[in-house]
Amino acid sequence: GKSSADKAAAPQTQEVAQATDSAKASAPDDNGPVFSLPLDKSTQPDKGDTTPIIANGVTFDANGAHFSADAQLFIPSEGNVNPAAGTFTFWMLPDWAGDVESVFQILHLGATTWANRLDIFKDHVYLRLLMCPDSGFESGASANISGWNKGDRHMITTTWGDGVVAMYIDGVSVGVSDYDGELDIGSSPPLFLGSGNPRVKEGANSNITNFQIYTRALGADEDAALFAQP
Repeated sequence: GKSSADKAAAPQTQEVAQATDSAKASAPDDNGPVFSLPLDKSTQPDKGDTTPIIANGVTFDANGAHFSADAQLFIPSEGNVNPAAGTFTFWMLPDWAGDVESVFQILHLGATTWANRLDIFKDHVYLRLLMCPDSGFESGASANISGWNKGDRHMITTTWGDGVVAMYIDGVSVGVSDYDGELDIGSSPPLFLGSGNPRVKEGANSNITNFQIYTRALGADEDAALFAQP
């Protein structure tokens, strides 16, 4: 049988378990985004307490935030970006058709140096993801978007972690590649949406909405589920 000490400890253990369950019930969803920026009427986030500190060339219309050629939206990323693994996902409605020979910056994370950065940009008829970790070797993905029509909305997602970087368009994987090393970008790396730094390319020339950051790499099924949401 149980000793008197065991019997005395049992109720306390049960109370601790109940308290733990209660804490779990009230805790935020660990699998959800750590930062969410709807960009429908303003640059205020609806999840996360980081408000963009630079929002030049960003206006709002019926389709959300519009990023001009000289746009620059800088988001302090303290605690929002996990260098080891993460996801960026957003919707964009371009002013341009995919077959236009143009170069537009859409997202830039990290340094202005060669290594330790991640970029999403339009490169003539391709949408490209480039990631360069501390190894100095680039990885990424590229998709021919010449079939895109001006004014069509698309969901773009990029994920990284466990040595794999991937890009999805409209819930479908368009490229996966391996990378060596890590993103050595510190706890608060520069993050530019709809623009780059340095501004060697034009801004996105697009409406961008529903920008979210996860501190883990979403799976293909999760990205497809996000795309299926209205």
